[in-house]
Amino acid sequence: MTTEAIREKLLDFNHRFKSMQGNLKGLEIVFDYVNFLESEPYIKNLIKPLFEYVKRQINFIEELETSSLQNITLDLNKPESFLESPVFNRETKSWYKHLKNKTEPNVMEGLAVNLTTLVLASSFINEIKERQQSGDIKGAQEIIETIKDQPMTVFNINEYVKGVDPLKRTYGQTLDISMELVNKFIIDQIDAESLLSNKKPEIPIHFDKDKSFLYIRGQRVKIARRETKSIDHYILECIFSQEDIFNPVDFSEISNNFLKKEYDTNNGWNTFRHACDKLNRKIEEETNLKDFIKYSASKLGWCKINKKYQ
Repeated sequence: MTTEAIREKLLDFNHRFKSMQGNLKGLEIVFDYVNFLESEPYIKNLIKPLFEYVKRQINFIEELETSSLQNITLDLNKPESFLESPVFNRETKSWYKHLKNKTEPNVMEGLAVNLTTLVLASSFINEIKERQQSGDIKGAQEIIETIKDQPMTVFNINEYVKGVDPLKRTYGQTLDISMELVNKFIIDQIDAESLLSNKKPEIPIHFDKDKSFLYIRGQRVKIARRETKSIDHYILECIFSQEDIFNPVDFSEISNNFLKKEYDTNNGWNTFRHACDKLNRKIEEETNLKDFIKYSASKLGWCKINKKYQ
């Protein structure tokens, strides 16, 4: 997989999770995301030391007694308390230094904690799948009942760190932020390598005509929402059939070659104009990108991808 494809895949995971973060399905997306991080060769090599560190911290957490975990108290007004934590020593020592020096930590200094949050969330789905495979359906159902409301559980950081301004977010929102930060770490590395090599990035736009999904900079838009393909689907299919997808295509070509209908020279332009507007609305609703498709409103009309997305 190319680094541009990796970037797109990572952003797509986060885009899909955002729409499902309050549901059980969101945890399944996290499971797939973590598996992708561990199996994709480029990412695996990049974050191998980080994963090894995270797994050691998880082992420490599992070995600690519940009472020991509950007794871990971090207090911003007592910097020394950060040196007493039995887990994430690297991070807590760094935060201790920031507190002593009265400096603000970089959010990326907590990357290992964020990755740990994702790995632990994915472990629930992993256990469900393992129980299914072993035939323990009842056990799998019990885990589902236990975790199905977890994404909407409110996470209160004040329960773990004293002296912090009141901050409450759901578990799903915490996972969303964690995924964004892990993505940033990987994508920044991809961008740095691209910049140093002076290599022009591949066009981060493509259209899956079989599933009718348009991908724009890692964001996915469903085009044909029924089994019967819509005109806006065929507009994209025609555009993406070209060697240069930023070239214009005539409405008549779309009609004759893709819709398999003779182009109506009297009113055909109006039909395609409405289809282009509909396509732009779909894209803007899902991505906030405006005017993705440009077109001419004339009897011999044409349309094309807006070059600002080139």
